[in-house]
Amino acid sequence: MSRRVDLPAEHAVRAVMAVLLDEAAAQGATPTVVALAKRLGLANSTFWRHFPDIATELRATVRTPNPDLPASPATRRLVDLEQRNAELTRDNRQLTEHLDLAVANLQRLTLDNHRLRQALEAASKITRIEKVGSGLGSERRSRAWLQPPAAQRTFLLQQEEEGAER
Repeated sequence: MSRRVDLPAEHAVRAVMAVLLDEAAAQGATPTVVALAKRLGLANSTFWRHFPDIATELRATVRTPNPDLPASPATRRLVDLEQRNAELTRDNRQLTEHLDLAVANLQRLTLDNHRLRQALEAASKITRIEKVGSGLGSERRSRAWLQPPAAQRTFLLQQEEEGAER
């Protein structure tokens, strides 16, 4: 069973938050909800449960820099890194799109090449010899070509008869 925690009033929490923000600005540090909760003697989850508006407000304050205050070197570096990260993310997305287009073009060119080769073979009356292991009956066909010429003729005659039956 959890113990009962005495909660501070909202105005007291806001006063501590104002002090925390001032100290953080003076030191060039980033105030956090955890730091505020610790100053009030509360656990982070308890603070969020009872003061969600103040916690959200503190996070929003931290995320939007005050233009009146001079930026510390750490803050400037953070902003530079965030901008560089956004730039790299955009570049990465653009390169991914370009890569997808290149892959699609290669696929189209491969299909065009295949069709053109077939048309060339048909126009030149070239008979295609299939590789061993490709197509139906390829195992039977490859074994037949290893036989003497008489067996090969027999095999071809059988193939023709099977083709005529279909």
